[in-house]
Amino acid sequence: MTDAASSFEPNLQARARDLFLLERAERAVRAFTPEQHAAVRKHFDAAQRRASVADDLSDDRNVAVAYVLYREAVTLLIAAVLASRDASRTDLDDLRASTAFDALTELAAAGRIPPLPEYVGQARKLLSEDEPLAFDRRAPEDLLSRRKSVEFTLRWLQELIEPRTLNEIRATRLVRLFITAALIACMIGWIVVRVTRPVNIALNKPVTISQRHPASTAPADNSGIVNGDIEGSYGAHTAPAAAGSFAWVMVDLVQPTSIKKVKVFNRADGWFDESLPWTIEFSDDGTTFNPVDTRTTGFTARSPWIYEAKGVKTRFVRVRSNSYLALTEIEINP
Repeated sequence: MTDAASSFEPNLQARARDLFLLERAERAVRAFTPEQHAAVRKHFDAAQRRASVADDLSDDRNVAVAYVLYREAVTLLIAAVLASRDASRTDLDDLRASTAFDALTELAAAGRIPPLPEYVGQARKLLSEDEPLAFDRRAPEDLLSRRKSVEFTLRWLQELIEPRTLNEIRATRLVRLFITAALIACMIGWIVVRVTRPVNIALNKPVTISQRHPASTAPADNSGIVNGDIEGSYGAHTAPAAAGSFAWVMVDLVQPTSIKKVKVFNRADGWFDESLPWTIEFSDDGTTFNPVDTRTTGFTARSPWIYEAKGVKTRFVRVRSNSYLALTEIEINP
């Protein structure tokens, strides 16, 4: 294993543990004094309230007001960052935007927080003015165009702060572990179903029918009965059979294949027994057919007609009726 790979694996494991177990968050909170955590939480919550209101002020008329709130929100978040890094700070309630950014820069220079992204510098140019009318003197379109840098700065500062209590962190951990376990269980269940589900060799095979019903809403290429889906109506609908003839739907398996089971799924929108009886027929050449089973009693799209073929080899599987056919799916298992 290369040095890069060996260093990446522990880093990936640590990130996974932080994501699901929140170990880093818990360590951070455990290191706080009660007074320090109270200061972090107080300033963080106050910042969130202001940012939430500012986010709703998106029109030209109110954008200056939004920036006043953003300035306070960023200042309060920086105060929360400072509180989380230094328990001795007592001046946080009186922090102004300009001095807040100075203190943030000092933390980054000392390596106590990551280097400041470029958008933080852009936000600083806008927000470090403490004069009350600073934003009113700017054109609304100018403020709106620079808003993203402020929003990115807010999110970046939020990620530097852990405002939750130990109980909140543990509750979040339980929820994440429960959701993860549920997702894993669903994935395992899906895999089991996929692995144990019989192979359907009729899937996407060529289909022909005697004659399409003029009002049919099924796919014109008749693929609806071999697409693997149980439609809410039907996958194929033939026209009524002419006198002395019959209607039929036929699946071509392309080559002679040993068949164990044929499942015919009835239409799902009603009239289930109207065109019975139906007959399943096998053929090797698509011309001469051998009847193998006939259904005279009702069945549905959820409880299909199943014929046990027991390994008979055939290429063409046809379902016919003396009336008409409307069905959702034909499934053939080898």
